[in-house]
Amino acid sequence: MKKIIWMAALSFFLVGCASTQKLTDVDRKGIKAVQINPDMPKAAQFYYMGPGMAMAGGLLGPIGVFLSADDNKSEAVRIATAIDKSKLDVYKITYEELSAALEKSGKLPLAKESSPDVTKLNIYVFQMGFSIPNGFSSKLVPLLGVRAILVDSSNRILWTDVERTMTLGNPSDGHTLDELLGDPNLLEQEMRLAAKDVAAGLVKDL
Repeated sequence: MKKIIWMAALSFFLVGCASTQKLTDVDRKGIKAVQINPDMPKAAQFYYMGPGMAMAGGLLGPIGVFLSADDNKSEAVRIATAIDKSKLDVYKITYEELSAALEKSGKLPLAKESSPDVTKLNIYVFQMGFSIPNGFSSKLVPLLGVRAILVDSSNRILWTDVERTMTLGNPSDGHTLDELLGDPNLLEQEMRLAAKDVAAGLVKDL
């Protein structure tokens, strides 16, 4: 099971603010084919912000958040355990959605097979999880943070960008913890919504 980190907003912010690099016209013209690398590092931090934490933090301040930690840790463990038991592969889902979005866009030609001169698109899922969209909600929405890096055959970086789903403007309407725990298919549906949203953002910026 992935390491559970509640209130990991700082790391989320730091990765999200990392530098991006635009693809130049010269480099774009030199790309013969792109292969999305399926062998991505599997080290995403699990993020969870439940209704109890938000209420405690809003009403009681930092001490309230600390006092509510045990309850919310229990919620986080429950949903992380459900994800683990359902064999939900967020990395595979991210790969599938980005592949589909890039192919549909027609922005860059996709390689049918690997070759020495192929340009690779490496994907790094740095964070995944669930959070309430605001302090008044009892529902959870999916969060996903992805960095994509396009490199040529010599491993020179041609383009890099970061996209993530946010609590506000999330692609999901949200579900309660019990709903998510009661339906493994719903967990996959929610993370796929997040992956589609992130993929669309990355392809738009490519």
